Amino acid sequence: MLQEFRAKYADAAGEIGRLLDAGADADAERLAHAIKGLAGTVAARPVAESAGQLERIIRDGANDARPGVDTLSRHIDELLAAIDAYLATPQEASGETETEGPTLDIEGALERLMVPEDFLCKILVDYVGKYADVTAELRRLLDGGADEDAERLAHSLKGVSGTLGAERVQDAAAALEAAIGEARDDDIAAGLDALDQKLKPLVRDIEAYLAS
Repeated sequence: MLQEFRAKYADAAGEIGRLLDAGADADAERLAHAIKGLAGTVAARPVAESAGQLERIIRDGANDARPGVDTLSRHIDELLAAIDAYLATPQEASGETETEGPTLDIEGALERLMVPEDFLCKILVDYVGKYADVTAELRRLLDGGADEDAERLAHSLKGVSGTLGAERVQDAAAALEAAIGEARDDDIAAGLDALDQKLKPLVRDIEAYLAS
């Protein structure tokens, strides 16, 4: 997905600027929407947010979208630099991509929830029980046409993960929720894979913490 983003959108902000200069506002809006979707799938929040803002500016017919184009360009450049650094780093043979340090901030969760550690452990046990196999459940719901139920489940996962400070899973769940809500089939498939990659290391780390 990262390589796909680089290949498709490295010069996307410049292309949006050119489309706007040519009066092709509808095409510019569609391109901003596509960037927002794929950026959300790879949990690139700044790019997704700036693309979404630019999409709204274009849709609303604002006279000057240039500041939005410049902001999007800056965020894309930052993301591309991060992608290049990531792709240059050897990955584990297992194929898991979590090399960014701890997936869960226990101290932060205790502070945020204002509960004793034994109560947090109960919350974590419940989290693993409910969400360890959530991607399989989401696939089952989507295959069965229960898109609204799948969207609600992704929303619930997003909320609980955010409460625990598991930001990578929160971002992946948010991107998947948006893709389901907008019926973007390609992004849903990619979003499920991305969520699975983020969730497995988190569950593993929670189980290790509970066993310690």
